[in-house]
Amino acid sequence: MKMVCVLCDRPFKANPSQEKKLRKHPHRIFLCPDCHQRIAQQTLARQDHREKSDHSPVDGPPGG
Repeated sequence: MKMVCVLCDRPFKANPSQEKKLRKHPHRIFLCPDCHQRIAQQTLARQDHREKSDHSPVDGPPGG
């Protein structure tokens, strides 16, 4: 079954589990493997950056 990516509008071949989900729930939205991988990398980079930028105060909460 061919599907179209909602981000890049390129057709791609769905894997069997995606085909089954799409038949049961036709309103589901799927991404092509390239877009999925790109978004996953950006998400991991954002989470990594957030963990590095989080720093707890040394002296405790302000105003305390």
